[in-house]
Amino acid sequence: MTITIKTHAKLNLSLRVYAPREDGYHPLQSIFQTISLHDILTIETTPEKGCSITCTAPEIPTDHRNILHKTYTLLENKLPIGLKITLTKHIPNGAGMGGGSTNAAGLLRVLNNEYLNLSEKDLINIAVTIGADVPFFLLGGTAYVEGIGEIMTPVYNSTPHTHYLLVKPPIHCSTKDIFTRFDATQPTKAPTSPCQDILDQHLNTNDLKDTVFQLDPRFKETEDILSNLLNSPIYMSGSGSTLFTSITPETYAKHLPELKEKLPNTFIHICTPVHGPAITIAS
Repeated sequence: MTITIKTHAKLNLSLRVYAPREDGYHPLQSIFQTISLHDILTIETTPEKGCSITCTAPEIPTDHRNILHKTYTLLENKLPIGLKITLTKHIPNGAGMGGGSTNAAGLLRVLNNEYLNLSEKDLINIAVTIGADVPFFLLGGTAYVEGIGEIMTPVYNSTPHTHYLLVKPPIHCSTKDIFTRFDATQPTKAPTSPCQDILDQHLNTNDLKDTVFQLDPRFKETEDILSNLLNSPIYMSGSGSTLFTSITPETYAKHLPELKEKLPNTFIHICTPVHGPAITIAS
């Protein structure tokens, strides 16, 4: 069997982060939005057990450190096959858009459809052990996310914005490092449910933004350039480093040359929200 899928990225339209639990995971409340930016995953089965990975992005490890390898290893005893995976990366690494998590969710979905036949609840229980964002990508669309990422409520009165500008400075953000820094500087607080302000206004603040911006002055410099040029509020996804704002295609086309000039070596991309699944068959 060979199957090729698209695994879509996400934006945190808003994010509230609370004091860590005893196991170290942080409860959160967030509006997650699947977007059109995606990786392509080609999964080929082999008769011999094991998982080999090739990737178009040289900075992505392809050995046991890769989340796809971890996902296969977790399920290996339940599978009669091995895998040969080709990963075509378009989602930047260390960007707060769930690139690795959506890849893992895509592999989980394919293996479940073909071999495991687990219930959605059991699949989510497995997903959360792989990564906090992985359960969302099994759902996709727009969702209010709670717990450590495993409690998801679809949102149907979703944001009216039809396009987002994504801008990732050439800075890699380590999620673990960001949360460690956040814990050292933020007062302890417990979640309240529901978080009405982000339910009422999906595009809202990100509790990790100040922590991320303290890492490197280029974050503030990039935000100022975007804000002054586009005259719109600038948001941050996840634990960074992607900044984003709503935009029209016309405004994007008008300002793209200046953005490229003022923000060299920066990932700049326009995308649309995806209100369907985060994992789709590639045409």
